[in-house]
Amino acid sequence: GSEMKIRNISKGPRGLHTVGGTVMLAPGQEIEAEMSDAEHTMAYLTGWFDMPAPEAKEQAVGKKGS
Repeated sequence: GSEMKIRNISKGPRGLHTVGGTVMLAPGQEIEAEMSDAEHTMAYLTGWFDMPAPEAKEQAVGKKGS
């Protein structure tokens, strides 16, 4: 996970699961928080937050060229 700016762009309060615990954001509220990669992806996919897009993680394990 990494620290990022997150803003609630929905019309109601929304909860986020950060590394430090659950945080409620009022509409328009912005925070800086650290999130696990999985929680970041889930929060991003809701469309409720203005936040950086999750980085695509490429799985290099077992992908050796022949």
